[in-house]
Amino acid sequence: GKVVVAAPDDYALSLLPGPLGRFGALFPKVEVEVVCAQTTVLLPMLEAGAVDLAFVSRKRGVDGDLVRVEPMVWVAAPGSEIFRRSPLPVALYEPNSPARVRAVEALERAGLAYRAAHSSPSLLGLLAMVEADLAVAALARCSAPASVQVLDERHGMPPIADLEVVLVRSAASRRPACDALAEVILGQRR
Repeated sequence: GKVVVAAPDDYALSLLPGPLGRFGALFPKVEVEVVCAQTTVLLPMLEAGAVDLAFVSRKRGVDGDLVRVEPMVWVAAPGSEIFRRSPLPVALYEPNSPARVRAVEALERAGLAYRAAHSSPSLLGLLAMVEADLAVAALARCSAPASVQVLDERHGMPPIADLEVVLVRSAASRRPACDALAEVILGQRR
């Protein structure tokens, strides 16, 4: 059989290797296809049955099994002073992205003047803007590479609400291979 599992780039490296390794050892003949796309893309794919299981950021109307709570952090280029600019240049994920919504809510709650300087549906797109010292960005902590500077209240940056990472299954995923992978994933929650 075959299982299609999906996750945003932000979560793929921190969430997939462990469960996929365990699943592969238990079910070596099952083909696993991995799809990496943002939550805003994965939800319609789940509904259409194009993916069986997906890690997504919980948002209104999305039900799933909680895998973990992921803190969000502000990042900038190493040694950057960009956080001192007003309005603050911010690189944001695509509209309706749970990460974008949380970042904007944090800035507005703090009354911080900002401008959406750049946007990208891709983690790498945001990181390119950050590392070019064009903007700060709000990322899931698990996806912030060591090459960036993490900003916090000491830099005048407001706290950001955590993301809830959930495992969602498509209606077509009610088959043994998908059940087994879901069980492996949910068994390793932290």
